[in-house]
Amino acid sequence: MFLASSSSRLTPRLQSVPAVDRALKILELSTTTQLGLTLSEVSQALGIAKSSAHRLLYTLVAHGYLQRTTTERRYILGTAARDLANSITDADLQLGAVCSKFADELSKKTELTVLTGIRRGVEGVVILKANAPKDEYPGALIGHHFDLHCTAMGKSLIAYLADSEVEEIFKQASLTRYTESTVCSRKNLLADLAGVRARGFSLNAEEAAIGGRGLAAPIFNHIGRVVASICVRGSTSMFPAWRISSCAKEVMLVASQISRNLLEATP
Repeated sequence: MFLASSSSRLTPRLQSVPAVDRALKILELSTTTQLGLTLSEVSQALGIAKSSAHRLLYTLVAHGYLQRTTTERRYILGTAARDLANSITDADLQLGAVCSKFADELSKKTELTVLTGIRRGVEGVVILKANAPKDEYPGALIGHHFDLHCTAMGKSLIAYLADSEVEEIFKQASLTRYTESTVCSRKNLLADLAGVRARGFSLNAEEAAIGGRGLAAPIFNHIGRVVASICVRGSTSMFPAWRISSCAKEVMLVASQISRNLLEATP
């Protein structure tokens, strides 16, 4: 994951957050067992002291991502984690299946991580991910919710809405500033979205997180409505500015191919 900063001083250096890495590892381990995990198992798996493991478990329980069993001292997935997983519907999974082959090929060709996302109300949800082997920070997991105003996928998802629809979204969602590059006004966002429509792709140049760049294109259904967006993303070192033009052509081509597949699959 890339680090977002609310401070005015930006740093290009990428760093992972050990506590976040460990928390995500616990959640991943929790999906592999029906019995749940003990404190000792978590401590051993992460290679940390039991006191540190306990603090992580306590935090995840407090936020509903884990729950403690009543009969044994074990930790299992909580309702918040299940709700996150259930936010992806069967229709979303079918869409992801259509995109899967294209996403894998795009990732291999660009050597960047590829994400596919959909809009759910005032935010987006990742439904498909193809990791690039060389990407040390491959980004969000499937089921992750993301902002619409400062991510490449998010901007592609809303760029073809009427201005009034965009205005309505941001009466409910805030234009949160994550870095100095984040667009934080509705007027500037509408101008940015007009640019997306003009060139056919959207950009996130360290708007959501310092050190990260993303580029996305919209996927249309048979009536010309945007139903998803597909994105290549990576660190600014893996995805420097000079690659934008070539990657844009590849992403727009793949988005067009997926849109055509959806059209042909419509009865």
